[in-house]
Order: sequence, then structure tokens, then C-alpha cells
Amino acid sequence: MICRNALFLQKPEVLDRQRKHLEELCSRYLPGTSCSFAGKPEEITSGQAFDLVVTPPLDWLPEAFDRIPKPQRIHLTSSGRDRLDELGLDVDGVAVTTSSGVNAVAISEYIIGGILTHAKQFHRFRDQQHSQTWQRTWLTELTGKRLGIVGLGNIGTRLVTRAIPFGFTIRGCDRHNHNLEGVEQCYDVDGVGELAAWCDILVLCVPLTPETRGLIDASVLRRMRTGSLLINVSRGPVVDEPALIDALRSGTPAGAVLDVFEEEPLPENHPLWNMPQVVITPHVAGTTQHYMENMFATIVSQTDTVKESQTETVKETKTQTESQTETVKETKTQTESQTKTQTEKENEYPLANLKSSQTNQGMPDTERKPRVHEELKNH
Repeated sequence: MICRNALFLQKPEVLDRQRKHLEELCSRYLPGTSCSFAGKPEEITSGQAFDLVVTPPLDWLPEAFDRIPKPQRIHLTSSGRDRLDELGLDVDGVAVTTSSGVNAVAISEYIIGGILTHAKQFHRFRDQQHSQTWQRTWLTELTGKRLGIVGLGNIGTRLVTRAIPFGFTIRGCDRHNHNLEGVEQCYDVDGVGELAAWCDILVLCVPLTPETRGLIDASVLRRMRTGSLLINVSRGPVVDEPALIDALRSGTPAGAVLDVFEEEPLPENHPLWNMPQVVITPHVAGTTQHYMENMFATIVSQTDTVKESQTETVKETKTQTESQTETVKETKTQTESQTKTQTEKENEYPLANLKSSQTNQGMPDTERKPRVHEELKNH
């Protein structure tokens, strides 16, 4: 795909901070491409065509797309396209790519940090520091602990490599990746309850799909072990939030590290704010100083994939056209062959031909037969 014009959309306050960096990255990764930027729909020139639109799943995205022709490609700055579907954006005929994997390192590090925070009680000691309280407690060693990972994609795979040196026993839950080195067993998605019952730490790093929405419900939470920890870096709706609150109040799991929520920002007076066993972060697990550069590298690498996909589509269309042409040729050949055969038969049986000709003139058989024989006699 040739990218002549690209449009970058972002929240206005974020675009103000990022614009200079974005311009530098455009110059480096998309040389020869004319790049435009907009923080709201009104800033987009109505009717202007773009080959590429780079955007997060903004609420005003449908309004923005009403102002321009369909682009060849949309690249989402997020790792999933669930919000795009929720917005009801018409992307028929448009290649849609995502930034899946660009922050896998950052999120896997965040998960390790969350595990260490819970095991070493850093959040508790921070609270004690605020109140100038000196109170010692026993801490947890991680060697030999059981780590369960729901989702063995880019993030889950990175997490496995970082968890192995700590001495974890690791199991996973994934639809596809069942032979990952370092993972002693992998369950299908319907085995998530069994995984929850086995592990000390349950990590969620799956995309939000109809299959994963509400995946961690009350029945799964009830099966978690005493003293266990839940970490969610996927999407808030993957967890039944009211059920999680009830489970935390009952003491199982013993704690949670949550970066994503059903509603963001987390509303004031939400029960989770006042739970000391819960660490809350404002959806920042994937943020990194390398995010934008990683995303641009992904855009470029995926451009080749999109081009190959479009080339394959053209080839398939060409093959179908050639196949249809061959079918027409075969039909024509068959028709010509049938016509030739009919002609040969008529030449071989002139009486039948003559009879057919006279019948077409409307003459009854009883009147025609004597005349035919009489004509033959005369010859």
C-alpha cells in the first residue's frame, strides 16, 4: 500500500503534547508522506482523501469519518479493535490494523511489578509511611509459586520469559498457544476455572471479545485459592466487577492489581477505591517512552502485510476472472461441438431433415409422407 496522505487523530490535550514527536516520527518512518493532525472533527478538511488514518478509538471517530472518503487503512493506536466495533464505524473494504504487541514489554514488566508489590507489601508500607507507622510483617517469597496466565499472546509470552527466573511454575489458558516453552500446561478458555483453582497468581491479558466478556465471573472467583492475587491488564469487562468486589470482601482473592475497569475513569466513591488490598492504576500498564516509536515501526511492518493481502486479493480476483473466461470458452466449444454433431446427423439422414423442414411449414404427417416418397421415386 502506497501511503501518500496520512491523518493522525488524538485527544486535543494529548495531541498538543505529542505533535512535535509525531512529526519527527512521520519524517523518519513515513518519508514522502504528507501527514495531517486533528484533535477534533472540525480540524479535518472536509472531503480530503487519506490513504492511512492513525487513531485511538475516540468517541468522535464516526463524526470524523463522515468528513472524509473511506481511507485504504485504519491503524488503531490500541492493541484491540473492540471499541471500534462498539462505535459502529463502517469499515467495510478498509484494512484495519492494531498496535497489538507494541507495549508487550511494558505490560509484562508492570505485571512483575504488581506481583512484587503484593508479595513484598510495598503498598502497605507506603501507607504506613504516610502515617509514620513502624510495623513489621512477614513477606512472601515467590520461588515455587504458581502463576496462571489467561492469554498467551504477545503480553503473555513476554511475561513467561520474565517469570521463569523467579522460579514460578507456570500454566496458561489460551485458544491457540498450547506449546509455549516454560508453560507446563495450557487449558482451553473453558478451563479458566480449573486454572484459577490451581494458581496463586492469576493474570488476565486477553483481548475483549464476546467470548472473554465476563470470563472471570463469580464461579471462577470462588475457585481461587486462599491468599491468591488477581492481576488485570486486559480490559475491565473481562471481569465481573460486582462479583470481584464481593470476592475481595470475602477474602478470596486476597488482593488485586487492577489497571483496567468497567468504567474509566473509575467513578468517585467506587468500592474499589477504599480496599487496602487492591492496587489501582489509571490504565497505564502499557505506557512507555518507546510506545510511539514502536507503533510507527509496527505501522511500517504491517504496511507490507496489507500490501501482500491486497495483492493476493487481486490475484484471486484475476484467477476467478480467468476461470470464468475458461468456463465461457468451454461452453462455447461444447455448443459448437453440439451444432457440428447435429449438422453431421442431418447430412447423414436427409429424409429426417426433409421431414423436419416440411413439418415446420405446418404440413400434417399424413399429407407429407406420400409426397416425400413420390419425390424420391421421380429421382
